[in-house]
Parts: sequence; C-alpha cells; structure tokens
Amino acid sequence: MEESLKEAEAPLDSPEADYHKMREFVESEQYSLSAEAEWYVQQALQGAQAIIPSLLNRHWQVSISRNGSFIGSDDPVALDGEKSQMVGFANAGVIIFPVSRHVVLHGYVSLLMSIHLTEMLIARLNTMMMLYAQEQVFSSKPDFCWLDKSERYQTLIGNCSIKVRLSHRCGEPGVSPVAVPSAPPAAGAQGSR
Repeated sequence: MEESLKEAEAPLDSPEADYHKMREFVESEQYSLSAEAEWYVQQALQGAQAIIPSLLNRHWQVSISRNGSFIGSDDPVALDGEKSQMVGFANAGVIIFPVSRHVVLHGYVSLLMSIHLTEMLIARLNTMMMLYAQEQVFSSKPDFCWLDKSERYQTLIGNCSIKVRLSHRCGEPGVSPVAVPSAPPAAGAQGSR
C-alpha cells in the first residue's frame, strides 16, 4: 500500500492513506464514477491499434449462407483456441465474426484450404456464437441450427430453455433477441433435419 501511495504522490499521513476509511467509503457506495464519451472512444481506438497486427497476420475466409442461417449475439466475436490457455486475438486458433445472417468471416493462424460451407459447419458456427453470447442471441428464424453436447445437429430450441423472439432481418434494425441459457444447450434436446 505504501508503494501505491508513493506512486500517487500522497503523503503516508494523509487522509487518503487510511485504508479503513477508504474501504468504508467504497463500501458505502456514496459516490459515482463517470467518464466522458471521448475517453471511451480513445480506449476503443487504442484497443483496436493493439489487435490490428494480430488481425492482419491471419488468413481470412468468408462463408456465405444464401438462406441466412447464421446467428449473431451480443458478443459478436468468437475466439477459439487451446483449452489449456487464455485465448486472445494474438493466439486464437480461429476468430469468427458473423457480419450478417448471410455472411461470416473466419480468421485463422495458418493458411487452410478453402472451407466448403455445409449445414454442419453452419451449426458449429452457430453453436460457438451461442456459447460466447453474454445474454442474447439474434436469429431471423426460430429453427436455426446448432450442435448439442454430443455434436448432434439440432434445430428445436424449446427443450433447452431458450426463448425466441424473431426478427425479419438478423443484424439489421428491428432485430429481436433470443435469450441464452447460462449453460450450453441440453444434450437431450432433439431436433430435425
């Protein structure tokens, strides 16, 4: 604590140095923190500058779903990598970003052969988006495809506690959210196709 006070150039005998009073103040919640909008913009631009080199070093591919089968979420970028380590933009094996219900970008560390889009791949991408969502998933139809824990293709979501509100154009004005459960879809949920 003394080191932090020295860094803040606060004298050790100042009121700011009293740990118990400061803790009492923080716990009282009798304060508010705010920042100007410019600060948030500055932070976003600095964050973007930090990840741009990682994004530029990737091999990007585009997948197009003619019938608009991709879903989106409130956390629109999914990163996947080694289970044993923290995954970020620099070390993710793949970065997935659904641009719309028709278009998904994939960024890989190494060059892959062209990916052939299949219903199973769409289901796998949708499942990743569901798992990375914080609270909401966006879909243009109630029977979007996904994979259960056993990696079986599913389209019914009634058995996994997801409430669907549809939009006509996912990713565009008027989008309605789908509530996402805190756990992955139930393995016992059955679907058709």
